[in-house]
Amino acid sequence: MRIDRPNRAVFVVLLVGCLLVGLLAGCATKMTAPELNGRLKRESQAVAQRQAIRRIIPVHAQTKMEAWILRTEAKTSPEASPISLQLADGFRLGQRRRVDYVVGGPFPDLLEQLVLNGLHMNEGRALPGLRIVLVSPAAPTPGLRQAASARRARLEHRLLD
Repeated sequence: MRIDRPNRAVFVVLLVGCLLVGLLAGCATKMTAPELNGRLKRESQAVAQRQAIRRIIPVHAQTKMEAWILRTEAKTSPEASPISLQLADGFRLGQRRRVDYVVGGPFPDLLEQLVLNGLHMNEGRALPGLRIVLVSPAAPTPGLRQAASARRARLEHRLLD
């Protein structure tokens, strides 16, 4: 079957449009910010209760590209990343008090980088009262587990489905 020139242009435009829609649909997060907040609150209630300050930190990005940009920013300059700074300040409470941080989101690489930054900014401090509950689609890497144990913090993982 042969396609004449005007129809070929329409065909190409439709094909490119379909590809863009497919690409954008694949990059969009399946979970909205309110859904993530609700899920983290449920996980926080399911965590073993103890007399502790409890903080919930949702890490949400609209697309994979936004998550990649946030991760790159956190990796290159942790001191400029607001979430890294927030976690570092909160983790510091673990020196003297019991504090539970429920940190979660749909992008495991971003979560891991932010939590690592928070722990590395507390280099040389023991954080025995800190418990980090990581709610993520993937289990924490050995590097994150090692960083948490080096600071005497407890790291737990909950699967985000």
